[in-house]
Amino acid sequence: MVVTGLTFAVGVGLVTALIATPVWLLGGISLRTLIAGVLRFSVVSCLIGVGFSGLLALTARGRPFDRLSLPLFAALGAGVGFLYFLFMGFMGAFGVWSLASAITNLVLVTVAGGGSATAILLVARRGRPQLKAGDDLQDPDDT
Repeated sequence: MVVTGLTFAVGVGLVTALIATPVWLLGGISLRTLIAGVLRFSVVSCLIGVGFSGLLALTARGRPFDRLSLPLFAALGAGVGFLYFLFMGFMGAFGVWSLASAITNLVLVTVAGGGSATAILLVARRGRPQLKAGDDLQDPDDT
């Protein structure tokens, strides 16, 4: 679960940096604001990733990645993003946000969650299993 959270954090952090860097270069934000934004989105994405991993463990039930659907992954990621949005709101953000800010935050965290989950499945599917069912776990050189 922790590795999934860290993967979400790195992926969303990179995307945030790619989006914010041109704004910084054009003078729209300071370097400090850019770094703070990347860190903030990375921490949030890590929490979303851990929650996603927990939901995945409950719903996938040991199925291999090639048997899991991309829409299921995206929905789980977006669902966890939505839960995080509700958490932020109930922790006091609903009293501070304008309607436009609330909608923007809702879209950002649900898209970040769904997009990160989709990316994780695509990366996981590219990996090749080292062992197949029925393979001996003992190294042949140890005998």
